[in-house]
Amino acid sequence: MYNIVGKRMWFFSISIILVIIGIVFLITSFTTSFGVKLGTEFSPGTQLRVAFSQSVAVSDLKAEVINQGYTAATVRQETPISGGQTDYVIRINTGANILSQNEQTTLIDALTARFGTTDVLGSSRWVLRLQAKRCYILLLRW
Repeated sequence: MYNIVGKRMWFFSISIILVIIGIVFLITSFTTSFGVKLGTEFSPGTQLRVAFSQSVAVSDLKAEVINQGYTAATVRQETPISGGQTDYVIRINTGANILSQNEQTTLIDALTARFGTTDVLGSSRWVLRLQAKRCYILLLRW
């Protein structure tokens, strides 16, 4: 019979080494290209979800956002599986800053002038803080 209890210190040592390696991977992922990559919800910036009364090409929408001075913007088209209204997600990465309410209003006004009626379906300015708060709450519940 194999003596597992007698070799528990070896198993504890292996476990501690694996945990330390995991912590090093997590720490290095923030500073280098090596390690775990975080999703877009952990990057700073502003995300707008908008819908238009007419069909809009993603390239035209991105060109208008860039024309407003937001060169680091990404635009994604989303259509619900059940059909319905197509909406667009505009993600603007301005470094550590987020768009103020006035800057968001100016952008939405420019989009309305170019593409017609614009419905703002959602705006997220504190993406990192909200996700960190949700993770903290989940850890407390666990």
